[in-house]
Amino acid sequence: MNISDLTLHSILDTTSQVYHYHIPNYQREYAWRKVNWEALLEDIQENPVGHFMGSLISLKQDTAHGFDQVYDLVDGQQRLTTLSLLLMAIYEKYKSFKPDSDEDDNLILNRNSLKKYLIRIKDNPQSGENSNLWDEGKAKFLRVKPTSQNHNLEDYIYLLYEIGLLKDQPTYPSNWGNRRFVKAYRFFHKNLPDDRKKLETILNRIQNLHFILITADDPSMAYRMFETLNNRGVPLTPVDIIKNQILSQLATPQQGKLNDDYAFRQWKKLIAYLPEDIQIRFFRQYYNVYQFEQILDKEEKKKSVLQTQGLSKATQSNLTLAFKNAISVDANLLLENLIKRAKIYWELLNPENLKEVSEELKIKLKDLGQVGAAPAYASLMLLWETKLLNDDDFEKVIDLYVRYFVRRNLTDQPPTRDLDTIQIDLCKKIFEKMDLEEPIDYEWVKTNLFKGRGEPATLESLKEALLGDIYDNSRDSARFVLIKIEEIQHTREYKPDLWERNAKGVYVWTIEHVLPQDEDIKPAWVNMIADGNKEDAEEIWYEWVDTIGNLSLSGYNSRLSNSSFDIKQEKKSVNVHGQKINVGYQNGLYLNNIEYEVDRKQYSLSNAPKWDKEHISSRGEVLINKAIELLKFDNEIE
Repeated sequence: MNISDLTLHSILDTTSQVYHYHIPNYQREYAWRKVNWEALLEDIQENPVGHFMGSLISLKQDTAHGFDQVYDLVDGQQRLTTLSLLLMAIYEKYKSFKPDSDEDDNLILNRNSLKKYLIRIKDNPQSGENSNLWDEGKAKFLRVKPTSQNHNLEDYIYLLYEIGLLKDQPTYPSNWGNRRFVKAYRFFHKNLPDDRKKLETILNRIQNLHFILITADDPSMAYRMFETLNNRGVPLTPVDIIKNQILSQLATPQQGKLNDDYAFRQWKKLIAYLPEDIQIRFFRQYYNVYQFEQILDKEEKKKSVLQTQGLSKATQSNLTLAFKNAISVDANLLLENLIKRAKIYWELLNPENLKEVSEELKIKLKDLGQVGAAPAYASLMLLWETKLLNDDDFEKVIDLYVRYFVRRNLTDQPPTRDLDTIQIDLCKKIFEKMDLEEPIDYEWVKTNLFKGRGEPATLESLKEALLGDIYDNSRDSARFVLIKIEEIQHTREYKPDLWERNAKGVYVWTIEHVLPQDEDIKPAWVNMIADGNKEDAEEIWYEWVDTIGNLSLSGYNSRLSNSSFDIKQEKKSVNVHGQKINVGYQNGLYLNNIEYEVDRKQYSLSNAPKWDKEHISSRGEVLINKAIELLKFDNEIE
């Protein structure tokens, strides 16, 4: 067994050694989604060069002398495959760049490196050495070879052809453009900068990503390592380190001789407001907001309580550095402020515990917590603490943020990399207004939020996103839109809690796919949507299954599952007291009774005679129009 600390460049470079990494066919198919792609880009851009990406475990294949060495990737397929797709997107952008001069060696060097990271061309392969594919009469080896599960390998090969790294056109994979590899590539291509210098900076960061590469000769050893690493103890988080630094500082005479017990009780008071999954987020946002807070020192000069020189934004990797100065200057004051503002943060996240506020504000805060709007809590924490807005304007700001982030999460505008900076800029302006003792209102917040990088997606972009695979792209947004459309028709007598969770914290009401999610399309559905033609049915399935027209809500999703359409419509179930209730599409939900038109006739999900792409498309248009009305900003015109 060999353990090496290597950069991605060293792993994929072909200068000194040629290793290929194959994902065995017993591995599951590629599973990362948009949320993972966003997180990867954020990690690459936010962290220092040399960011650690974890371990890769590989098993050495028996390879004849002179052959390129192949390793089966036991652990790490999602990361390595995704990075390959990201490198493809960078390569495609590099094709459009022209040399700055006759001696622009860097452009040629980077292009060649990108090619080598993806494909190895071998003019004279050894006898018996099987390449992954032959192209232009040459043997070409995939540096990272995906599993063939769910068309992953053929999709990957066709993508290499699309970006020009293969010249002989492979067979076009059916439904190629609708599967995850292509979606990942398109996401990266859209979210990467077009500017050459910025792109080179990102490429350099990718090349210097660090991995612990574990290579084993024995399968049992490889799988033991996998089990060991996936059952290891939980490492210290940045918050753990900050805690240790604060408590250590408070135990010194310089901090007023506070004893250890008191300091520990104070820390427990702080953490009581911060569930583990939001601790790092709170500390990051705390620094990003309150770095602009100033107090008078002994000489009556204003200075920042928190700001660390040269650090304009806190990230997970620099979090301990961000708080180091404040801890050494006055750990007691820092801890007091952290407790006070953690309580505010907790109130915003748990509005049901707020007192003396309107029910409407509680509803809007609850909505905000459901739509993936984590960055918004930075400025909201400051606005709620300072009471700069009156109650009506604060409520309007919450509603603004709900619409803003649903649209952002559907359209990627503004891009993820800018969200923290947008909030930091807004908070800085709020502090400037406070210093000048000038009032602010809803319109001021909206104007300054929408400036520059904060410009929201247009209604045209929103409609384009709503026409696409809304469920696959942003499940939280899909769920929110469906619930809000349903709630339009709620009455005092009929008002189910569509956000309800069971004892395990799982939603009771879940998104229901009318045309089932299962890619193995059952014969009844093949007959309905494609007159019995399996290939046509697969094409329709890929194009329409995750679109809004095919989605509803159900509290009994498992009871409907892969049933045929007529059964889903009429499905009944025995409920409490032995009463049979309809859990199918005739259950009275507004979503199931919304009318749409096909062939000049009005239908709804509850009474449609069949379910095919015409019905999905027409119902989708109606739902999209309702969604746009819900998500429009005030005074916005289509």
